[in-house]
Amino acid sequence: MSHDLDLQNDLKTIARQEDCLRFENFDANNAWALGARLKAMAESRGLAIAIEVRLGRETVFFFAMPGTAPANADWARRKRNTVELMGRSS
Repeated sequence: MSHDLDLQNDLKTIARQEDCLRFENFDANNAWALGARLKAMAESRGLAIAIEVRLGRETVFFFAMPGTAPANADWARRKRNTVELMGRSS
């Protein structure tokens, strides 16, 4: 039972985040700036991450930091496919 409750709480949290965390407008310049900011934040924290920012079905920013693996880009592809299938964040 607690697993179902945790899942429901997670879904409610995600729905709240989707409502609150929206750009007033989002274009290629915003997408590039977001990707660059995420990259700078990761570098300042010593993290090795892959970043993909999309505008519709177009990748506007992609960067795989040193220390990442091909599996990171594959994970981003799978995540993107889920988002496109469901029409919402996953």
